[in-house]
Amino acid sequence: MEIPGGLCQCGCCQPAPIAKRAGDGYRKGESKKFIQGHSSHNRRGEQAAHWKGGRRLNHNGYVLVRLPEHPRANPSGYVFEHILVMEKVLGRSVLVTEHPHHINGVKTDNSPGNLMLFKTNGMHRSYHERLKAYEECGHYNWRKCFFCHRYDAQKNMNTEGKGFIHKDCRRTQSQQRRDQEKALP
Repeated sequence: MEIPGGLCQCGCCQPAPIAKRAGDGYRKGESKKFIQGHSSHNRRGEQAAHWKGGRRLNHNGYVLVRLPEHPRANPSGYVFEHILVMEKVLGRSVLVTEHPHHINGVKTDNSPGNLMLFKTNGMHRSYHERLKAYEECGHYNWRKCFFCHRYDAQKNMNTEGKGFIHKDCRRTQSQQRRDQEKALP
């Protein structure tokens, strides 16, 4: 909708004020675009100048849909589209503990055939760890040594707080620590 000059451009169509001095992109005596407090940034939802139909991408690349009445809506009223698609497929709400996964890795592809649901975040993480191991070394069950960063079977490794470490790497790490302690004054 084209709003004639001299009227507030927010859509209220009230007469816009006249600039009393030059500055902020106006010349003295020229009509301003908005009444103070009536900018396009103050409009919400469909009236906003930047409205894109209630869909946007978040900083991680996931699609958000404006649905303020949804129980999983964020403070701005947006819900992840993949949550909405999974709820429609399942015929129930997706639990907070459940985690949808994009099978093809494309975060904006929320087609029902591209989504699978993990019962917990831990199961989802484990899936990605196993998939990465397979891509790197060809074995789903091998783990990465946190010392040398090579993959190997778990029978050849020890488990520590940080993850997995080869037995030889553990000895090397211990020797390095002892050498560092000797070097200290």
